[in-house]
Amino acid sequence: DSVAQVELFAFKRGEKQLTRLGVDHWKDQRLFDLHWPVNSEKLRLIRRDRLQRNMELVEIDIASKSVKSLFKESTENAFLERQNVRYVKAGGDFIWWSERSGWGHYYLYDHNGKLKNAITGGDWPAEGIQEVDSIGRVLYFAAGGREPKENPYYRHLYRVNLDGGPIALLDPG
Repeated sequence: DSVAQVELFAFKRGEKQLTRLGVDHWKDQRLFDLHWPVNSEKLRLIRRDRLQRNMELVEIDIASKSVKSLFKESTENAFLERQNVRYVKAGGDFIWWSERSGWGHYYLYDHNGKLKNAITGGDWPAEGIQEVDSIGRVLYFAAGGREPKENPYYRHLYRVNLDGGPIALLDPG
């Protein structure tokens, strides 16, 4: 059996030399959500193993080629769903989606990967970021199954402060 392999290379504009970046960690891994924080010489990405049971956010220093793990998530008897990382502001906090509570919710981390707080929580799944107001520090997101006595597949739009607190339903009915 042949499984496609993912490699990552860097180059400097105007030069012909490609440099392989050592992001190998798991056999047959996949890379997602590659992004450059503003004014940075470091690249960030998510790598996940083939069985989708381990996932890691890493930062690569392009000059030194060093790879730093910001944090990891693992599960034993399931697979890890993922959403792309969403930065709140240049060089600052970021939002990570996780099912670590048994439900999909958003968590706020500082730039170095240290958990600051849960943004959402409860027995319902937060399903997608719609927008982030980085100045007002507000998250707008879609979710289903939160409203009592309503079909759990109906999606609604909500608003919550990035530091947590009460969640406001924006489109009742």
